[in-house]
Amino acid sequence: AQAVGHLPAESARAVRPVLAEAEREVRAGLRRWLATVPDGAERFTAHQYRQVLLQLRTARGQARRAATLESTPWLRGMRVGVDQTLRDGGHDAAVLAVEHLGREVTELSLAFRSSLNPIPIREATMIERGDRMLMRRHRRSAARYAGQVGQDIKRQLSIGMVRQESIFQLANRLRRLGGPRGLVATRGVLGEPGAVAEEISEGLFTRYGHWADRLVRTEVIGAYNAVADDGIQELARENPGQVMRRWDAAMDQRLCRLCRELHGQVVGVDEPFAHGIDRPPAHSRCRCAVGAWSRSWTL
Repeated sequence: AQAVGHLPAESARAVRPVLAEAEREVRAGLRRWLATVPDGAERFTAHQYRQVLLQLRTARGQARRAATLESTPWLRGMRVGVDQTLRDGGHDAAVLAVEHLGREVTELSLAFRSSLNPIPIREATMIERGDRMLMRRHRRSAARYAGQVGQDIKRQLSIGMVRQESIFQLANRLRRLGGPRGLVATRGVLGEPGAVAEEISEGLFTRYGHWADRLVRTEVIGAYNAVADDGIQELARENPGQVMRRWDAAMDQRLCRLCRELHGQVVGVDEPFAHGIDRPPAHSRCRCAVGAWSRSWTL
């Protein structure tokens, strides 16, 4: 809820349908669980459902409030008018439902010794808006995922992120979606020399699951790094001349030569790390991260 409350109005409006659809899915999942599992209400799985549901309901209320304030200029600064507008839309009932669910989650958290994991709201919002998605920035991906299929992909990824799904679960979302259909370029761009294409009626992600996995891993790490980069830029504005950016690679046997060379490299906040590479990821399935750096500390 705090993260949503700090979003600009445009982002708050973009994330509202994502939160609503995610809440619908979680609520349906909880109902299925309670209907099929004896004493399911007291199980940890039900508690996990309730945890996410609580965050989604609270965040959706904040997003609605932010959108109301911005889209109704004469209400700005008029708390009474805003509250009345929200009450007219059933806000009071929503607040009571959230409070009741919150008490349930608090009681069960004590029993299970668990706490709420924060939902990556800013990352999900960035994907939903789509303007900084990696598949839009690369020519072949932009052609392959153009039109409605690209809209469906970003919506499913953003819903899965606010549901706190794993990479495997996110990839399964895209497999169920199907992906591009018809004559699909698996190499190059359709109509250009050297392009390789297949007729795929069931969808690219259904036929080749690794395409879904690759897209999810690349876009998720891209969203996290974009949000981190925004934070570094803000930190640099608050501390002029003191903050730089550092490339941090995952140092293991899967590390590629390019990322090994970039590891530890420090550049200015407005400088690229390499030609055509402003920040991680450097390639598909890249696991590198960007961090803030100064001579006295590193974040």
